[in-house]
Amino acid sequence: MTVEAALVMPVVLAVILTSLWFCFHVYNRTVLALSCGEQAVSGHEQEAPMLVAAGEVKISREDSVKERSIGGESETIWYAPDNRHVIAEKSTYQKVKPVAFMRRAYAVIELTEGE
Repeated sequence: MTVEAALVMPVVLAVILTSLWFCFHVYNRTVLALSCGEQAVSGHEQEAPMLVAAGEVKISREDSVKERSIGGESETIWYAPDNRHVIAEKSTYQKVKPVAFMRRAYAVIELTEGE
């Protein structure tokens, strides 16, 4: 019984720790993606999101006339601080000019009414 426990326990602990790391990794990637998307749509700069068991978050911004891109990069720690897995997310948002959009919409409405 003791020999079986000595062989099974490291495997069980490895499975538990790996699934815990996977949960941290998925959480970090989701939070980073949502933060980048929100910043791309709103245009407001925010603080770096709080991640679990991760390194420093680096945010990059690219803003042009037609679109806004926000990129985020971090590292999730894997069992030891020296062993890390990189997470990178990028969100792009096409800027919409409301006045021009509404003028086009009204033009389409006028064309479809067929007066």
